[in-house]
Amino acid sequence: MNEPDLESQSNLSPAAAAALWKQFMEPFAGKAKLCSPAISNGPAPMGEAWLDEFLSACDGCTIDCIAFTIFDSATNVDNFKSYITNMGTKYGKPTWITEFGASGSTQDQENFLEEMLPFLDNLTTVEGYAYFMAGNDILVDDSGNLLPLGQVYNTAP
Repeated sequence: MNEPDLESQSNLSPAAAAALWKQFMEPFAGKAKLCSPAISNGPAPMGEAWLDEFLSACDGCTIDCIAFTIFDSATNVDNFKSYITNMGTKYGKPTWITEFGASGSTQDQENFLEEMLPFLDNLTTVEGYAYFMAGNDILVDDSGNLLPLGQVYNTAP
């Protein structure tokens, strides 16, 4: 379930998502790693508030990791770091950042990635992350060649 807390995405209530989880995901418990629905970083009733309601409604469900997305300005690095750190601490489970992206100039985004990628790689609660690039010529061009931001993403320490 991708961003079930957003009308423009899965658009599910926490209770409806929990019912679907029990029917379609729970049978795979112990056979595959089951990550929570990937919430947005939107304000309540979205984001963490939505996830908290889902976890309450999905009592007894197997949730092996917490999935989420986060988007903000490339100059708001502290918000990214705080939010990502909090997600791992609050839920006490490994986290997967299924989409993250930063708006701003190409230079701001490059600076952002140069700081964020080492942070993510060294944060023990983060098991995986992916920079959002769907439908955008952000990291690669139409021929699959790395663009400047893609080069930073590909070579950051």
